[in-house]
Order: sequence, then structure tokens, then C-alpha cells
Amino acid sequence: MSAKRRGGGDTIIAGLLVALILGFAIRAAANPLTVTSGVILNEEYNDNVHFDNHKEDDYITTLAVGVHLLYQTPASTTSLATGVGGSYFARKTAASVNLAQGQRLLYSTTYQYSPQLSFSISDGLARVGSRARGLNSDAGVDTSTTAQNLPQVNQSGINVLLPRGTAFTNFFSATSSYLLSPRWAAAFSVTNGVSTFSDPNSTDVSYGLGPNVSYRLSEDLSLNSGYTYSRFYNSNAPDSEGHTATVGATYTPAPLWSVFGSVGGSVNLPTGNSNQSTRTSATFSVGMDRQFATSSLAIAVQQGLTPSAGVAGTSNTLGGYVYYTIFLTDHLTGLLDTSYTNYDTTSGSFSVYQGYATLRYAIWRQVSAGFVYAYRRSDANQGLSNVQHGVVDQNIVLIQIGTTFDLWRLDV
Repeated sequence: MSAKRRGGGDTIIAGLLVALILGFAIRAAANPLTVTSGVILNEEYNDNVHFDNHKEDDYITTLAVGVHLLYQTPASTTSLATGVGGSYFARKTAASVNLAQGQRLLYSTTYQYSPQLSFSISDGLARVGSRARGLNSDAGVDTSTTAQNLPQVNQSGINVLLPRGTAFTNFFSATSSYLLSPRWAAAFSVTNGVSTFSDPNSTDVSYGLGPNVSYRLSEDLSLNSGYTYSRFYNSNAPDSEGHTATVGATYTPAPLWSVFGSVGGSVNLPTGNSNQSTRTSATFSVGMDRQFATSSLAIAVQQGLTPSAGVAGTSNTLGGYVYYTIFLTDHLTGLLDTSYTNYDTTSGSFSVYQGYATLRYAIWRQVSAGFVYAYRRSDANQGLSNVQHGVVDQNIVLIQIGTTFDLWRLDV
């Protein structure tokens, strides 16, 4: 399949063209629109710039700029955010100046066609350079997280395994939901993920589609059941297809918090002339979202079939997350974001841990300063030939100052 060897440059360019077209189309529409821009300057100390077994430390200056468009009507909400960052390495451990270290383009639309029928579409496009490992420093990009909106087991954690290469990633999803009756609802979803890596030189392509049916048992409790068909195309492993069936529930005892969970099974079958055997595994997810008076908490644990970052083909992947924000004072905000992911493939297994602690202080109007400490760790066994063997870790200390401001606001 030609998609297995396709590079990410054309995808990025096409995405940027789509963004420009959408931007002009939205600007021409006589409906409420807000355009917000942002600029962020980071000063960072990194004790393992390439994230490998031969540590090199450096002081890194990064400048990121971004734009966020929000377009709202009574029936729809559309969000478009893009950011680009460039870095300067004081000790020349990487290219002295690279204005394309990190690029992101995020798009989402929700549309209520009728009281019964609604649609949602989202797409996330990114180019990640050799040190932009998920610190979310792209100005203008909304990085808010809840447990239930995580599309796949720790997608954001994969790039940390690539010590010197770049990654082009795109994840698209579309869902149509229909209210069959006051208690019954049905939905059908389609997803597509493409990730191209330069080190190791590989491409992962995945497709998924399937229905979901839910039943509202009471005001607080809803039951659901779903099926997903997946297809995986891998550069470094046999292609495969997966079948996953789950049953679950969502419980919302109060407006400010909810819990959810599901359980099921997956079957992964190699395709073509592969000598790999069929694998069966348990699939589950459990999570909670909780809003407090001055803080919020999102927790999720999931297991399911995913790609393995171009390393070893289809994986039965287990991931866990904790995302906590707290307003310490009127001007001071704290954030804890931590995740663990284990990839289990037919060729071997590896795990990734990432943790971030952030303090952000509002200095004046839209100007804020932040302090970030990040720790990352990967552990791969000897069965994998294209990742760092053993334990690799990294510490990052970062001071950040940034500003956001409205470029244009239209209310008609």
C-alpha cells in the first residue's frame, strides 16, 4: 500500500492550505468570530537533549507563536488553532536555529443539524522536531484535557521514543450521533491516523470505524455497547486487522463529576502472507472527571489495539493518566500532568512514562509567566532493534513567559 511509504511534508502543506481557506471563509461569514493570537518564550535546561543512552545537556531558547480562531452559531462551534516554534541550542547539541522544530494545526467542528441528529469532526496535524517532545509550548493551541476525550491510548506519548528524528502525525475522527428516542441513541464513528517517523524510518497508518448504541437507564446512568473494526499498515511489521467489542456505562451523579467504564475483547489477525499468529486480548477503559471549587481532576486507564510508534507493528497498549489543575490564588495556577504507557507487541515490549509539574502566574492582563519541571523515561527490552535499549530518562527545567491577545472580534 502506497500510504506505508508516504512522507508527512505534503500532509503538513495541505493542512496549512486548508487552514488558510477555512480562515478566509470564516472571516467572510457574518457570525460571531474571535481570533486570538499568542506568543511564548521558553528558557530551558535539558539534561538529555537527544533522549538516548549518551546524555548531552544544553540550554535551549524557544520562541513559539500561534493563532486560535473560534466561530460560533446557535447550531455549531468551530475551532481552528495553529502554532509554530523554533529553538536555539546554546551548546550546539542540535541545529543552532530551526524554525520548524514544532508545528501544529488543530481543527474541530460540532454541528447540531436537528434535535435528533448531530455531527462532530476533528483533525490534529503536527510536525514534531527532535526535542519538541510534547511540552505543549505552541502558542494559541488549546491543550485542555479530560479523561473521556482521549481518542486513543496515549497518542501524545509516542514521540518521546525518537531520539534524533522528526515525526509527522495526523489523527482524524468524525462521528454522527442520532437520538432514536428519549432513551435510545446511536452513533457511528470513523477514525484515521497517520504517523511518519524519520528515525526509525517508518510509517504507521491505521483506520477504524464502527457503531455505538447507548441507553439512558436513568437521569444519572447510561449504558452503552459498541464494535470497532480496525486496519493497521506498518512499515516494520506485518499488516493486521482488528475486531473489538465492548459494553460499558457512564454515571453522572452530579453536574460537576462523572465516572465511566467499559470492558470487552479484541482479536488482532495478521493479513497477507504473514507467519504471525492471531492474538486475542482484553479491552477496557475506566475513568473519572471531577470539578471542584478551585480545581479539576481527570483520571483514565485504558487498554486496546494501537500502532506502536513505527517500532514493531500493532500493539496491545495499556495507558494510564492523571491530569490535575488547581487555582492556588487569583493569579497563580498549578498543573500536574502524568502518564504511563506500555506497548506490548509480537516483537517485544516497551514503556514510556512522562510527568509534568507547572506553576503559572498571571503578571498583568494577558501576560503570564510559568515554571515547568518535566521528567521522561522509557524502557525497552532487547527484542526491539530500532529503539534505545534499557532505561533512558530525561529532566527538563523550563521558565516561560507568554501573552495572548484578541486580534479581531466580530459579533453580529
